Amino acid sequence: MRFLYFFLLFFNIDCFAQDSVQVYLHLDRGAYFPGDTIRYKAYLLKDGVLDQRIKNLYMDWFGADGQVIENSVHLMEYGMVSGQYAIPTSYKQLWINTSIFTNVNNKEDESHYIKNIPVLYDNTRPDSVGALQVEHTKNIANELTISVVKPKIITDKRNIAEKRLNQFRIEGLDEPAFLTVSVSDVYFPPTEFELGNKGKSKVYIPTDFQDSLLTINGKLSSVNMDWGKFMEKYEKAIQKSIKKSKSPFITYNFSFGYKPFADSKYIYSAIPFDRDGFFHIKGLSFTDTLEFRATHVYEKMKYDRFDIEYNFFPFQKRNYIRKSMPSYPYTNKEWLYDPLYVLDTNRRRVGLREIVISRQKKDGRLKELDEKYPKDWFKNNKSILDIDAFKEQEYFSDINDLGTLIRKVATREGIKLRYHGYYELLNNKHAEISPYGFRPIETPPINEVIYIKVYDKYPYNPIRNGQGAFMFYTTGIDRRNVNIGRKVKYTKVGGYKVEIPYWKKEYKSNDDIYLSSYDDRISLFWDSNVNLNANQNYYFEFYNNSRQGDYIITVQGFTLSGKPVFAQEMF
Repeated sequence: MRFLYFFLLFFNIDCFAQDSVQVYLHLDRGAYFPGDTIRYKAYLLKDGVLDQRIKNLYMDWFGADGQVIENSVHLMEYGMVSGQYAIPTSYKQLWINTSIFTNVNNKEDESHYIKNIPVLYDNTRPDSVGALQVEHTKNIANELTISVVKPKIITDKRNIAEKRLNQFRIEGLDEPAFLTVSVSDVYFPPTEFELGNKGKSKVYIPTDFQDSLLTINGKLSSVNMDWGKFMEKYEKAIQKSIKKSKSPFITYNFSFGYKPFADSKYIYSAIPFDRDGFFHIKGLSFTDTLEFRATHVYEKMKYDRFDIEYNFFPFQKRNYIRKSMPSYPYTNKEWLYDPLYVLDTNRRRVGLREIVISRQKKDGRLKELDEKYPKDWFKNNKSILDIDAFKEQEYFSDINDLGTLIRKVATREGIKLRYHGYYELLNNKHAEISPYGFRPIETPPINEVIYIKVYDKYPYNPIRNGQGAFMFYTTGIDRRNVNIGRKVKYTKVGGYKVEIPYWKKEYKSNDDIYLSSYDDRISLFWDSNVNLNANQNYYFEFYNNSRQGDYIITVQGFTLSGKPVFAQEMF
């Protein structure tokens, strides 16, 4: 095994400020490797007590070159918040940095609290292997003149063997306290709080500042026409509703729905937007990520393509190196959402692409198809299957499985198959594949086709070396699902960042101990929500890694009256 030796000196980071509001940050350990997760808890104090005015705490994560990698916003509670950040596996710089700020100082980089975090490398192993020798500062409680409460760390069960259980407790304090407890490999101790005159981790917040919850803002834009023509068409589309209304003002609306990923139903409302396309969704504050669905309200507009940009909180272009350098642009996290996919033999997702065909005219539909595929093929060929919705997300090993799936869905849904085969379009050339020998039966004309689902990377098509397979769907003579051609915009938008629960490794049997792989964990334990009443003890346990070495237990936080709490012991 190769050992990795580094000598680092953790030092206080100078941050500029104009007031007595201070940020304190506790990390689960002192150094990380690419791909590791940084766990943290931030405390915000005003005049020596936890500041309950601030609801939104922003964090920028940026590299040593000053370029921002990720933006996030946390919803604070009683002046505290905890979370995590995963260092990209491709990260190649020796430091990664975080900048913490609030609503009132989000444009003033000088008033941010900035923390530098070392990133280590070992070419033989991608994660936490080897020893790290760290020269860190002396015990903070003995060095500062301000009052620091030092809780007792009591050993209930100590075991030095690999993968064995250890049990400890933190003795209760004389008053309620909000603490964070971490256990790390002895070579990776967390840095201490920057307290007293040595720490300048301050941010400026006016005394009368009142923070508010963040909600969604955004902008609607047109895709297939300029905005002026789009609004002119929109105004004509709603003239009838204006005449029926007593209001002389035109109201522009779009249908907006949202839901968490785990839910099956959307919550809908009509959202107004102004003449320039800007809108604000009142009362929608959320954590983690929501799925948004937007469509046009009026019939004449529902086939017009549009785009929407959502902003949960405003980002600024920042440069954390020096003012003479250009700032680095970045935008909100926003993804197009498409829930359909297939799985290849390695169980990897292969995305599907959907071509939407409007239902206005036959000529218009053919024109839209001509932009992507040969016109003659659509003129001379029919659709395959009369089916309205394809919701299966199953495993396809070869092209015959596709036909089997079609028949299964048709039987389950009570749909009559008009053709027990399928078509394939390869490199703009059409080939008919009919392994079952059935002939087309009463296939509908092309003007009944509503939309086409395209398998972009169908990996195990033996006929054409893994190229795309096409399936057609129609509404049938009763015109069910007549609105399938409606343009819909699906988007995933991230809200307040939430903490993912810490996963605690356990070895409950001898088989777990002796048959499991090498355990190279650096962070052995983390609990960021240790909220204790006066004289209340805190009990915790964790398992050793495979190095059988020593470890460091760190306790940090604040009491209800604002006294800093710190204890750190090596075992």
